[in-house]
Amino acid sequence: MSTAHPGPSMPDHSASAGLRRVLGLVLVAALVPVLTAGPANGAPTPRPDVRVTAGRLAAVPAAVPAASPAPGAAESAAAPQPLRTSGAYPGDLNSRITSFGQQIAPLSQRAGALVAQKQSLDQRGAALGAALDALSAQASATSAKFAAHNGKVDAHNAKVDAHNAKPHTFQMPAQAAEAAAYDSEKAALDAEGAQLAGEQGELDTEKDQLRTRLTELDGERAALTTETTAYNTEAGALRGDAQQMVLQRRQLLQEMASALQSVPAPPPATADRPATPSPAAASMARGGDAPRPANATASHPNAPAAGGDRPARAAQARALDAYGRQHDVKVDKRPVTAYLTPDTLARASEADAGQVNPSATFDGLAPKPNGHYTALAARTAGLARGDQQDAFRSAVANGGQATATVDGKKIVIDQVEPVQACRTSAGNAALPDTGVPPVTPATAVQDTPQARPARTTDQCGPTEDDAKAARSRAEELQAQRPPPMNDRGTTAVIGVYNTATKTWTNRIAIEGGGPLPPGWELRPGEKFVQADGAASRPVIHAEETVIDSLGPDEVIGYGGTSRNICQDACYRALAGRGITFGGAGDRGGAPDKSPYSTFWSEGW
Repeated sequence: MSTAHPGPSMPDHSASAGLRRVLGLVLVAALVPVLTAGPANGAPTPRPDVRVTAGRLAAVPAAVPAASPAPGAAESAAAPQPLRTSGAYPGDLNSRITSFGQQIAPLSQRAGALVAQKQSLDQRGAALGAALDALSAQASATSAKFAAHNGKVDAHNAKVDAHNAKPHTFQMPAQAAEAAAYDSEKAALDAEGAQLAGEQGELDTEKDQLRTRLTELDGERAALTTETTAYNTEAGALRGDAQQMVLQRRQLLQEMASALQSVPAPPPATADRPATPSPAAASMARGGDAPRPANATASHPNAPAAGGDRPARAAQARALDAYGRQHDVKVDKRPVTAYLTPDTLARASEADAGQVNPSATFDGLAPKPNGHYTALAARTAGLARGDQQDAFRSAVANGGQATATVDGKKIVIDQVEPVQACRTSAGNAALPDTGVPPVTPATAVQDTPQARPARTTDQCGPTEDDAKAARSRAEELQAQRPPPMNDRGTTAVIGVYNTATKTWTNRIAIEGGGPLPPGWELRPGEKFVQADGAASRPVIHAEETVIDSLGPDEVIGYGGTSRNICQDACYRALAGRGITFGGAGDRGGAPDKSPYSTFWSEGW
């Protein structure tokens, strides 16, 4: 008797229908082969060719990015700064200045609201972008799962095809074993198909979740775009209103500048009559204008404060001195109030016209070859950093001019320079290792040291801390000398500044002017110097060796020694150079020694 064994089949397809692998835009459920009822015993039936259908996740469409706030819209729409009234102005001008302040107050409020709104839009836009990126990553991961799933479906269908191609009519009971094997293989294929169907269901769920999330994000994008469009519209309107107020402010500035230029200059000071500024000029020197009326906007100071406490003023003076040395000019360190000319204000940029103040107080003046002056502003007082002060500098830098009165004479300022006030310790000649590999010395004089460039800005001169650093380096090198000189000898480290090349070199010498001690490794910027063989002195001191090595453009800035400086030779040689000494009481010494072990040129 022969029996037909049906293979894996689908109930909703004809026996001759072969199912293709579908690659549609949406997921198609994988069709799992199921066992159908077979025909009557002894009636051989052709095996239907039925396969599992695979599916694929369509690419998640990228959402259109939300519109972004116009770059700089809030900043460019900012209201211009208010102006202050002054006793130097006509009454009508003061009235219009007060009215101007009342008109710009609402603009400031609108500008503040726009800035806050832009921050919110930017934050939400960034969050939306991050969410879309995360969704795209999830979609890529799900697509990879679908690809792996389809690979398994293809392998499953290949096994189904092979199974269907096998003979499936058996003579019973002779071929009972073959029939059982065929049925076992079919059962395994049915189980595998069921597992693939389960995977397909999970992938369908992931796909639906992704599309739901995409719909949510698209709604957020649309809302953000609507709000951004409204923001840009309001910013544009505010910008137009602010531009009109800038035009009005520029006109007021020109009238203010004209009034200030006509203020009588105080007479030059004499022995019996010190210089006394006019009331208007004195008001300007205190802060730019007379006290503001009660209805003026109080959140925008109009002029920098002048002066400062005594230590701050001393630091400013040192900074101004350093500027004079760098530029080879004599700096007038008296505070001075400068006034922009009407023409400068007429030609100022829109940004400057909205911020600039007609006057500013500076900490010093430096003459220029063209007969004009550079106004100097120390960072700790005078022209402090700020929009209004930056606008003053900008107006002058763009071809403008300011005037000031010095010793009863009107001068022209065509340059403004900020000057960094000196710190308590300048640190200009710091000696610790710079991180550059140390120089391996030869046994002779180091002829080509790697000179360390001096600062071209913020150069305030040596300090006691520089001298102490030099002494520490001298003690370090002295300890490396072989016995007995490590206890008896002297090492000096002296910072030498070249005024022509603007570079520092740390000169190192030992007593007797001998050669470089063995084992010393010099750092970049250090140079060992040896005494001239023709020296006629019976005793050659380390400090004297460095002094003898100075070139025509070189000066001593600071120094330190491993032992106290000798009283008769080295102390006298250094004291004649305007040196300040320190280190008294830090260590003992022989009777021929001074109490000092550090020195620096404080007022150079």
